[in-house]
Amino acid sequence: MLNRFKNVKFTTKLFLAMISVVIFSILITSGNAIRMSKQGLYTLGEGAMQDIHQSLYNSMAAIDSNIREKLEGDLLLLERQINSEGVLFLDEGRMIKENLINQITKDTLTKEIPKLQAGLRYLNNDKEIVDDIQEITGATATIFQLVDDKLLRISTNVRKATGERATGTYIPSDSPVFQAIMRGETYRGKAFVVNDWYLTAYKPIRNSESEIVGAIYVGQLMISAQVRKLVSETRIGSGYFFLYTDMGSLLVHPTLTESDNIFTVIPAFKEGDGMIDYIHQGQENAAYKKRIDGWGVTLAVNMNHEDIVGGLDVAMLRNNLLVGLFVIAGGILVTVFLVRSINKPLKELAEKAIKVGEGNYTINFSSRVDDAIGQLTNSLGVMVSKGKEMLEDIVRSSESLSAASTELAAISDEMVKNAESTTDIADDASANSQEVSDNMASVSAAMEESTVNLDMIATASEEMGTTIKEIAENSAKARQTTETAVTNTKKSHKSIQELGEAAKAIGSITETIREISEQTNLLALNATIEAARAGEAGKGFAVVANEIKDLAQGTAEATGKIKEAIDGIQAKTTVTVKEIEEISEVISYVDEIVNGIVTAVEEQSITTNEIVNNVNQASQGISEINENVAGSNQMTTEMSEGVAQVKERSLEVKESSQHVRSSADELSQLAERLTSLVSRFKI
Repeated sequence: MLNRFKNVKFTTKLFLAMISVVIFSILITSGNAIRMSKQGLYTLGEGAMQDIHQSLYNSMAAIDSNIREKLEGDLLLLERQINSEGVLFLDEGRMIKENLINQITKDTLTKEIPKLQAGLRYLNNDKEIVDDIQEITGATATIFQLVDDKLLRISTNVRKATGERATGTYIPSDSPVFQAIMRGETYRGKAFVVNDWYLTAYKPIRNSESEIVGAIYVGQLMISAQVRKLVSETRIGSGYFFLYTDMGSLLVHPTLTESDNIFTVIPAFKEGDGMIDYIHQGQENAAYKKRIDGWGVTLAVNMNHEDIVGGLDVAMLRNNLLVGLFVIAGGILVTVFLVRSINKPLKELAEKAIKVGEGNYTINFSSRVDDAIGQLTNSLGVMVSKGKEMLEDIVRSSESLSAASTELAAISDEMVKNAESTTDIADDASANSQEVSDNMASVSAAMEESTVNLDMIATASEEMGTTIKEIAENSAKARQTTETAVTNTKKSHKSIQELGEAAKAIGSITETIREISEQTNLLALNATIEAARAGEAGKGFAVVANEIKDLAQGTAEATGKIKEAIDGIQAKTTVTVKEIEEISEVISYVDEIVNGIVTAVEEQSITTNEIVNNVNQASQGISEINENVAGSNQMTTEMSEGVAQVKERSLEVKESSQHVRSSADELSQLAERLTSLVSRFKI
């Protein structure tokens, strides 16, 4: 997958990258905007919940205030109604049997109690007064009679759960109502009446002696139908209001019953007033609650999180997506324009780079735009310029290399000729030295024969004269031979010196070739670096640079071989020069001896007549001659060996010169190949 992506065009990558950036930016911006908007909507929704809750709370507070004010009037009306009948008193003469029922525990007690009378009217089981009050005010009313420590209902329109009047039920002494009445105070507030909670007003009633004989009550059902309707019908979207007691008992709820406990169903409602979040039946919900202190109940409003934002987040998402599509479309248009504006100059650069790769270094790269493409264009221009300069250096170097190889070939030819000439001279010197050696052997034999026949000199003077003539002739030939050997030795010495100078000249040329090959190798290395910087466009030039580098290395190797051969020639030439100098000294010495022999023979020819008289002197002279001839013979042998060594060295010089010629030919071919490669480029 990664390789396939790498092979995708640059412009396609750029297009995809810009579109991805646009889409990614839109998604992030939209997501963040929706998240912040949703959070803001949720905050607004919570604020709306609190505002509507406060409105309903204020309405219920107003109802409470109105009920309390109305109960004051209702209580006053009931009190006047009773007082209008006359003074209150207990008629001990009229006792009645009554079942006393605790309204809380439902415990029952049967007891005879006196009747409570107002003027001439008995209040026990009187329905008219309390019903009139209810009819006039709508409030429930009750007349209590104090029986021991109980407030017994003797007349009431408060009904039991069965629908019967709650006559006979009583408020026990531990009730706050009972305690307030017994203190002579009026009790106002919430109270549990028989089987429900009421907003009430209790006031003690007294007899003529101001003794408390009972109490009167007026009350309004706390959770009345009006309140239930108000709470049930007040809505905020799909949210709803409900009421529950401090113990969690539900008073008003649209889905749960009064037998359900809100603290058991949703434990989060045990917390104090305020906003709470909870999860119920897999849904996230929010609720705001506040206790109505006067009633001892809590008013709460509940709403689902999704309903709080009211679907506005979906609408915002839809709108953001539509805007995003328009932005993407605009981004695509801008991207296409940018890609085209980038792609065109890149294509032009690619076409020019291909031409440069094919060897055309007349292409001009230049740009006045100071951006990445402009910098790339100018960099390519610098690269082509440097490459052009390097190729020009290579052309000049190849020309110098060709000229040097030609000169080296000529020098090697001259070396071969000189070596052949040295060999010929050595052959001549060897023949002459052999002839001298033969002559010396003849002289030596003659001297020996003269020594043996010394006693016969007197009788063979004529024969001795003849022999002396022959010695004179042979000595003349020996002199000529030694002079020729000296001359040839000097020529050989001069030729060998010239050969040494030629070898030195070749050495300097090989140094020049080595420097050229090093420069060529350095130029090839620079070309390889520049080609690597150029990337794909410089691959063709990199191939040529590597080829040049290989040729330069081949030149260096060939030059090294030539230098080694020339060093060998120079070493051997030096040795040969020394040996020829030694041979020259030997031949000169032989020449001197031969001249002495010639002189002695001439003197002997002159003094032939004195030979007989000077036999002893002649015998001594012959002994010296024998010694000199023996030395000459040895020197002639040494000269012959030296000439043989000169010939051997000359052959080695010839062979080395032929190696030089072969290396020069290889160098010439290398120069031709380098010239052929460079000719591919246009500069």
